[in-house]
Amino acid sequence: MLENFEHITSITISNYIREVEVSKSQNAKYFEWDGTTIRCKSKKLWKKCINLNYIKLIILNNNNIKPQWLKDNYKIVEFKGKYIYRILRSDTETLQQFVLTTSQLKLKSKFILCEKFNDGMSYSFKYEPVIANPTQAGTPNKAIISGQYIYNGNYNPFMQGKILDAIKLNYYNKFKKIPEGALTKLRIALFNNYPILLIAEIQDTVKRFNDKTKKGNGRKWDVGNFAYPYLKTFSDFLSNGFVDKEVTVLEPIIEDDDRLHIMGEMSYFTPIEEGHNRKLIFHIYADTRQLWVKYKQNKTK
Repeated sequence: MLENFEHITSITISNYIREVEVSKSQNAKYFEWDGTTIRCKSKKLWKKCINLNYIKLIILNNNNIKPQWLKDNYKIVEFKGKYIYRILRSDTETLQQFVLTTSQLKLKSKFILCEKFNDGMSYSFKYEPVIANPTQAGTPNKAIISGQYIYNGNYNPFMQGKILDAIKLNYYNKFKKIPEGALTKLRIALFNNYPILLIAEIQDTVKRFNDKTKKGNGRKWDVGNFAYPYLKTFSDFLSNGFVDKEVTVLEPIIEDDDRLHIMGEMSYFTPIEEGHNRKLIFHIYADTRQLWVKYKQNKTK
């Protein structure tokens, strides 16, 4: 197919971004009693919190865990806002109840798994919520750049916008290092060769950087889905330039990204060894087929 295309240039983004910092610090998450079981959303309760003497009862209860089946040093605590209201003995009994004000009692209840500590006084205990994400809480919250997640709606519009903006910034950091004279030559070369073909070459490891599998080539991933957010943002970047804090800091490289300017986009994968420099390379070609001549002479929208 490429015998009808003439290579114009290739633009390399070294160490391209693969994840985006969404927030500076992740909130702590907790295990909660929802009236049926104890869990943190889809995360199951840790076995270390469960009294193994009740395993058979748990199995008979469709693997749902009740407060009375916890180890002695773990209790379900009913909070009204930040105030402790009750310590549960079981799903139907209260071990201890505290006096709250009328306004405090109006606050929404949350039934949170807590660990019981002796505070050094003979019959006095304190209850600390068990953090379900101890290795993530307080650390930056990052989102993996995934075309599949964007396509199927796993990422909400805010997250999608955050990811696409971060990719464009990554491109800008490359282009701002290109001398203005070279950018002018690039604009002229592309202007004289519309429509162009964009081909994204992904140079990366076969196993994704966040793949924790121990053996083989890791979990399967699709090249087209992987390349989608990078190709989409690159064509947008070329046609719109880059705006930072409402100021245009890079003028557009091409006139438009419609079918008369970018006639197609493709992608392919080149595997590299662990430790090598990953790259995203955009190969740009001119379509030399004569069928485009009449459209170049009389552009329509």
